[in-house]
Amino acid sequence: MSDELLTAQETAAELAKQGVIKGVKAFTIKRWGRIGLIPVVSLGHRTKRFHLPSVQAALLKRQLKAKGTMSLAMKSWGETSGKCIQPPMCFR
Repeated sequence: MSDELLTAQETAAELAKQGVIKGVKAFTIKRWGRIGLIPVVSLGHRTKRFHLPSVQAALLKRQLKAKGTMSLAMKSWGETSGKCIQPPMCFR
């Protein structure tokens, strides 16, 4: 199955089944592909397919990048305030 190209619906189901992302919908997968967050294979002007290992790698890379950025933000914010446990971008 690792070399198969999946539809957005199948990709969402596999990601949920494997516990990578729970509750993701096919629309979200299509949108992420359209804006370039995950790789997409275009088989025509309407037909888009996704390679699951490539999608998982892109999501992991993005998660690690975001986690590193957030930890730096939390560290710098925690050092300056000392009291607040949330960075300023999370204030409501």
